[in-house]
Amino acid sequence: DRNNEPDTSWVFFDDIPNSEHPYEWTCGLSFGEDGWLYLALSTDSWNAAPSPDPGKYRGSILRISPDGKTVETVATGIRSVYGMRFDRNGELFFIDNEGGGNPTEELNRLVKNSFYGHNPNKFTFDSARGPEYSLTTEMAPSGLVFNNPDNDFGGTGGDLFISFYGPGERWSRGGVARLRLQRVHDGTYSYEESTVADIPKLSNLAFGKDGSLYLSQHGMADYWYNAVYEDQGNFYKLVYDPSLKD
Repeated sequence: DRNNEPDTSWVFFDDIPNSEHPYEWTCGLSFGEDGWLYLALSTDSWNAAPSPDPGKYRGSILRISPDGKTVETVATGIRSVYGMRFDRNGELFFIDNEGGGNPTEELNRLVKNSFYGHNPNKFTFDSARGPEYSLTTEMAPSGLVFNNPDNDFGGTGGDLFISFYGPGERWSRGGVARLRLQRVHDGTYSYEESTVADIPKLSNLAFGKDGSLYLSQHGMADYWYNAVYEDQGNFYKLVYDPSLKD
């Protein structure tokens, strides 16, 4: 009834291994054209006492049916996938962080039933799939969004934007990259990366109805990413200004 309060609530899916370890996250919730919900469960490889995981869901991308009753593993060997997005061709792209078998900061494209390289002792696979593209703008990609093809934003309609948290406790590091993706006749993609902004400690980004790019910035945190100060953290609005173009 549009009063900003839920009229109903129910458990959709609850078979998620959870040990309360602060690095075990569930991220990237995205609905595919098939109506199923896709989500990524970060690895438990750094947890000395992980929860039982008979389905080997942690470190995987899952696909859940619209009624929440059926779950399928569509990819394994992921590390810390904080964001996933479908492009207009129905391809699912996701970011992953360097470390633990990932040699670079990664942009990946979902190829069903692939193993993406992390925690090989946990999964059964024939070969490891390398990154679709190695990101170079900054460290620790944290979010991604496709610009609407009709939103010019400096000639970036349809391009992919990625936010970066930056390394650990380096509070002046982080940024935003733009990737121009070109799909060729055989279904593969080419990539061209450029830096948009060097704003530090970004956790996510989204385009607004006004066509501007909105960014969320994490405040100073401890080793486990808990906030240290109550008055830190910001939202930014990036507006394209053609007068600043070289």
